Amino acid sequence: MPKSASIKKPRSTTETDAKIGRRIRMRRLELGMSQTDLANAVGVTFQQIQKYEKGINGIRGSRLAAIAAALQVDLPFLFAAKDAAPDDTVVDKFITSPEGVRVAKAFAQIPESICLTIVKLAESLAQELVR
Repeated sequence: MPKSASIKKPRSTTETDAKIGRRIRMRRLELGMSQTDLANAVGVTFQQIQKYEKGINGIRGSRLAAIAAALQVDLPFLFAAKDAAPDDTVVDKFITSPEGVRVAKAFAQIPESICLTIVKLAESLAQELVR
């Protein structure tokens, strides 16, 4: 095979790509923005946004900056912390779900003293369901 006709390996994505995708989805849902709205804002298809959010495709720097601008966040917001807690995946999955976003928005409007009671109730229910 001639040197000019080399075969390119498919690029693989990393866990960082997946975490960035989850942060994009979380913020998009928080804003009530559809995948189509975000896609139109950054000049890609909604299918591409789906791939970014699922971590199937990595995002080049200029596109990442455009996404951050469309989501009204600073670029560092989209990057996962290096010292993330082991249960971040559970938290990420919850907060990036439509229900998680709804719960977070509602929870933020409840007085702190009542929030603590709600957390204790949720923990108690979780323990009962695991038994």
